[in-house]
Amino acid sequence: MIKILLHIETDDPLSMNSDAVKQVVTSVFVSEGIQNGEVNVIITNDDSVRKLKKQFFDIDVYTDVISFNLEDEGEELDGELYISWDRICENASTYNVSVNDELKRILIHGSLHLCGYDDQTSEDKNNMQKLENKNLEVNNVSIIKI
Repeated sequence: MIKILLHIETDDPLSMNSDAVKQVVTSVFVSEGIQNGEVNVIITNDDSVRKLKKQFFDIDVYTDVISFNLEDEGEELDGELYISWDRICENASTYNVSVNDELKRILIHGSLHLCGYDDQTSEDKNNMQKLENKNLEVNNVSIIKI
């Protein structure tokens, strides 16, 4: 079983369908053959994610998601996804998509990183984007409650 824990740490009064978050993240792992583990999904703000990026990657930039694999090799999945709500909102506007769809894409993207995918090269980026699109097609759920 994959346990997904959702933590909302923003100043915005967000109301999310935690079951939908769990469905999206779990479906990525199941499609990759991962059946057991635990992932914390932390929805936070730009400053928090930026500080993590600087602390752990020595890069001082805003980013939408940071994934941390916490398990040792051979152990069950254990990870954390830190997602910037500010980036989700800005990216949705920039790419002319709904906030719901952008959040799903970033949840999928971060989950793929936890599965071992990387996006350092253009080939890797294209591969991840194809996997994101595939996972978006099968996850027609609404995460954001209005």
